[in-house]
Amino acid sequence: MTIFFVQYELANSKIIPLLVNHGTFLVLKETSNKDEALRKQDRRHRDHRGADTNTARWAAPTLSLEEQYEQKELYQELYRAIDRLSDVQARRIWAYFFHEMSLEEIARSEGVTVRAVAKTICKGILSLRKCMKGGTNLPF
Repeated sequence: MTIFFVQYELANSKIIPLLVNHGTFLVLKETSNKDEALRKQDRRHRDHRGADTNTARWAAPTLSLEEQYEQKELYQELYRAIDRLSDVQARRIWAYFFHEMSLEEIARSEGVTVRAVAKTICKGILSLRKCMKGGTNLPF
């Protein structure tokens, strides 16, 4: 089996090294290509909107400073908790929740059954809830 070394950028802009199999590498590459296409489409869309339509209705809902701080703290705690999971649990949770891969896609890329992926993710979530304060504030 061929293993690929990938520099992966997390949601918090931190870059981490990953060793992935060929299937996962192809999925990451495809996702990256789709993300780039969406960014280009968004830039073109913004360029054609014109100055008169650049109003607050285009802006995402803003959070108060307190809400932003709480959200940042929650995600930092979540990242620390994910670091405590087994490699398999962490990898599958990242793929499912953060990369929005389906259970079938994860199973296919890792050469395992969908049931094995689902079971691992469920156990990982239970572990995350135990690790995090309160456990009910998880974003999933």
